[in-house]
Amino acid sequence: MTANLTRLRRRRFSRLLEAAAAGDGAARQSIVEQWSDLEPDCRSLLDEYTKHFYQPFRNVALWIRGKVGQGDSQVDESQTPEISRAILEATLADQERRTERERQPVRRAEPLRAQRPSTKTRFVDQEIQSFVDVADALAVHARLVSDFLFSPDPIDPPGVKSMDMLASAISRQHTGMGSKQKYESVREVAASLLFGMILDHPFHNGNKRTALVLMLQLLDRNHSYLNVSEEELFAFLLSVAEHRIAGNERASPDDEVDAIATWLGDHIEHLDKHEYPMTVRELLPRLEKFGTKIKSSKKTLVLARGDRTKRIVLMDLGKVLAPSTVHDIRRELRLLEGDGVTSAMFYGDAEPVDIWINKYRKLLRDLAKV
Repeated sequence: MTANLTRLRRRRFSRLLEAAAAGDGAARQSIVEQWSDLEPDCRSLLDEYTKHFYQPFRNVALWIRGKVGQGDSQVDESQTPEISRAILEATLADQERRTERERQPVRRAEPLRAQRPSTKTRFVDQEIQSFVDVADALAVHARLVSDFLFSPDPIDPPGVKSMDMLASAISRQHTGMGSKQKYESVREVAASLLFGMILDHPFHNGNKRTALVLMLQLLDRNHSYLNVSEEELFAFLLSVAEHRIAGNERASPDDEVDAIATWLGDHIEHLDKHEYPMTVRELLPRLEKFGTKIKSSKKTLVLARGDRTKRIVLMDLGKVLAPSTVHDIRRELRLLEGDGVTSAMFYGDAEPVDIWINKYRKLLRDLAKV
């Protein structure tokens, strides 16, 4: 009973914080007024939000801590977006949709057929340029632990089960003899890494989630990303975990890695390092930071900056925009490097790891249930 009450309080507190970060002053005041009831269960959650990569979350958390006497209330008001009422309402509606989706049963993955050799050679067979290491794996795992701490599916218990197994999984990227490397292309190295991280089980929990995000980080460092639906990716990851990827449960590890590499080769695309996929919710405050005015008109958002205007359909705020779409919006509003706005300035302190976690949040939650 107590555990259920604690979870309800945390979920309620999290929703109030999201609404407050979206510009709802009533939600801010409600948190302050109810703090004596919320505090026993929500102090650590407030601490998490003060470290959040998303500036408005940090700002509202610092403001609340100042009001309830738990620390400084120094807030960078220039970073706090004044989001219109229509966007706020869409945010709250989106939260309800996410909650409803979480209640739905875990989808069953259709078995994958044995993979045929890929015919795509224009990019996927490029030589590997950058790798990930043990420190990267630990950082990704820690970020996932923090991000899912108060979700219905936390990584519990967290942490490394075997450093030897973790080192072994990471070292698969460098398998070879002498100066000859066994895996030379991006897709092959990514396949060997994913195979090792999922099947060596180096962490107590969250191995599939950590393996996916770490592989995405490897692809990102090599100017690539996966262009695939979440349903296909979910089925693929389960087939790897259950040794079905090669079409034969008795296949050798080399055959399984080859099959993984073939699948990846069919879904890897070039990533313009100047852009990243991001949700509409993540995009809006970045646009406002550079003076973009946001207005709602029926089911359309009107983005205006100076004499430039861009209209986009007000879709699900959690929908992920492709890098090309983000680039198009930046170009229309004159927010590219040629206009004096570098990608580092535009994306701020949002790290690629955070971007991939947000893009595949529903998939990561589903992986926790299998």
